[in-house]
Amino acid sequence: MKTQLLSGVQIARRLGIGPKTLYRWSQSGVFPPPLRLGRRGRVLRWTVEEVEAFLQGCRQEKPADHSGGQRSRHRAGAKG
Repeated sequence: MKTQLLSGVQIARRLGIGPKTLYRWSQSGVFPPPLRLGRRGRVLRWTVEEVEAFLQGCRQEKPADHSGGQRSRHRAGAKG
């Protein structure tokens, strides 16, 4: 069975972020480092398993949001 590899653009779309953000996350250790392919190692790819493990970790670490998805529209000190 072959390991499926994803490009940075594919992963960024899936995460709803820009490719540059994904590369910065990878460099800073937030996201797993890529596999470097090609003669000069300039082609970067991630395995599907790595991406899924990252997403699973995010789901476990995400704090509970009790706001119901809505922000308060009232500012401190504002009348009305």
